[in-house]
Amino acid sequence: IAPTSAERSNLATVLKSVVGWEVTVALAEVAPNQVKVSLRTRDQNKYDVGAVAVALGGGGHKAAAGATIKLPLAEAKKRVVETITKLYF
Repeated sequence: IAPTSAERSNLATVLKSVVGWEVTVALAEVAPNQVKVSLRTRDQNKYDVGAVAVALGGGGHKAAAGATIKLPLAEAKKRVVETITKLYF
């Protein structure tokens, strides 16, 4: 059973509370080759997750954003990591 949009959002928000984690990402494969991505940050001035989401074909705000990636879960995860790395490291 795939998590609902609210559950994915809540997971990303809960993960953001982990001390030392500046950016959190929740991935959920909601259908074959369709992965919903929820992004959150503790420091929107340092990490604009809205920009990450836009680069992935989604949108949102500096502190909270999301996207849908039409790839298998493993490939979507790789794309998210590559995008964050390209933008911030």
